[in-house]
Amino acid sequence: FWVYPTNPSPGFPDFDGFAGFRTETSFDFYLLQLSTTNVECRFRNNLGTAFDIVFTGLQMNAWNHFVFTYNGTQTEVFHNGVSVATTPANGSISNGNVAFEVGKTQFGPPFWTVGRFDDAALWTRALSATEVATLYSSCSVDINSPNLTMLFEFEDGVAGGTNTGVTTATDSKGTQNGTYSGFQMSGTSSNFVAG
Repeated sequence: FWVYPTNPSPGFPDFDGFAGFRTETSFDFYLLQLSTTNVECRFRNNLGTAFDIVFTGLQMNAWNHFVFTYNGTQTEVFHNGVSVATTPANGSISNGNVAFEVGKTQFGPPFWTVGRFDDAALWTRALSATEVATLYSSCSVDINSPNLTMLFEFEDGVAGGTNTGVTTATDSKGTQNGTYSGFQMSGTSSNFVAG
């Protein structure tokens, strides 16, 4: 996904949850803004073991491209098309009933993001470094990419327009549409924006 973070001082209980899955017990796979520069990238396997990477290069008030992968032996974080960290990891995912969220991660109070998003996608496999570099440089997702299961391009409304009737986030793959929640859907904030 692409994210344009604008909250310079997130902190508990108001971290900014970027995207992913979160139960905090049996399945986590998410990215969460911890501070002005730090992003927590967590995979928690079916046994409840968490594998964390804290990336320290988040750029505020600018577009950041993130890819987080798990290939069965390690997790890897890519920022702006480049691998920035890996950590050994193991285990599987057995909890298939967790919502995929963009702009929020759930944990007690939900962690909503202050900022903008574009092109959030989900694959059932780890992407290669070459694929990630292509995603970053093309600024788009190939709808025919192997094992791509969901793609939210966020093109459902008119930038800055009255979009109060738009309640569904269209999944371009047609797997499962999402629901917009907490948006005013009019004006230049809490709405679709240009860029």
